[in-house]
Amino acid sequence: MILRVEKKQMKFWTLERYKALDSLINEDEYFLKAFFATAYFTGARCGELLTLSWDDILLNHTVDIDKTLHNVAGDSFYDSSKTKSSIRQVPINARLYGILMKWKTEQKQIIESYLLERSEDTPVFQFREIPPTRNHYTKRIATICKRGTLEPIRLHDFRHSHVALLIEMKEEPLLISKRIGHSDYTTTMNIYAHLFPNKQRNLANKLDGLF
Repeated sequence: MILRVEKKQMKFWTLERYKALDSLINEDEYFLKAFFATAYFTGARCGELLTLSWDDILLNHTVDIDKTLHNVAGDSFYDSSKTKSSIRQVPINARLYGILMKWKTEQKQIIESYLLERSEDTPVFQFREIPPTRNHYTKRIATICKRGTLEPIRLHDFRHSHVALLIEMKEEPLLISKRIGHSDYTTTMNIYAHLFPNKQRNLANKLDGLF
């Protein structure tokens, strides 16, 4: 007898739900607005986001991703991305770039309040003396959602949400796979095939005309 392995249902937020989260972020929490906007509109992994420095935010509105954060036995350290495909440059829209630049200005004042100097190799999402961990942002999702009626999702689900958004925009699987750092587009299709209902329906309609 072969036991079936039930996969957990993938959760993701539509653009409307992301906007609802964004509206619940307080003015003095601009670092959260910047972090969650970058997570939602790039699909980058959490470890990749936490290792971004200002050197990685390029003037041509591109995010340079070439490292990630690892946790071993309670210790965190930076390392190069695990595969060649994970090393990539992700173009971002002008709105997100503007959010990041506004946060860069605010961050300078915050970092200097700890008698530290902000430089181009300062982590982009550092807002206190010690850079925050993955758990910090995970807890913040739940905290913000409680201010409204949103059901929280995992931090990694922001990556799923970005892919779902691109599929909704009818972007091609190959482009999506390169953007999120998959080794090939078949990996993307294996994970997200169920989010391509329109393509399945179009295929069925084409077959209808064959006889």
